[in-house]
Amino acid sequence: IGMIGLGWAGDQPWLHISKTYAVCLVLCGISSAAMMLFTNCYIMLLISAACFGLFFSSNYSFTPALVVDIISLDKFTNAYGLILLSQGIGNLLGPPIAGLIFDLTGNWEQSFWQAGLWIVVAGICLALIPFTKNRKLCGSRNDSRNDMETV
Repeated sequence: IGMIGLGWAGDQPWLHISKTYAVCLVLCGISSAAMMLFTNCYIMLLISAACFGLFFSSNYSFTPALVVDIISLDKFTNAYGLILLSQGIGNLLGPPIAGLIFDLTGNWEQSFWQAGLWIVVAGICLALIPFTKNRKLCGSRNDSRNDMETV
């Protein structure tokens, strides 16, 4: 539901993808950390998990569009591949790190607090993108063939 709804919303001209994505990540981190508060109430835990899934789906809906906004289209495949590589490394290292935190502290709370914190930090970093004045990080705004003709 989240991927379809946010995918539709991302196609609308009134939606600022980077701001919406940042808000979704912050809410995703909050819902992840909030799961530790609701371990005694199944309904609240269910709602928190559903919110996590809904807000995390923004990752799949908004990332490609945001990458195209930041990086030129000719560099999209490289940039998106690096993003997927980074996510894969995080997915591989996250559970063992959470287990290590459990081993060090003796409970799972700190693992969830840390996960929520770092997702919120990612959302805050993403919120800074509009303040870069929409500059391209790599490549040019114009087609490279047009650049060659002007030289």
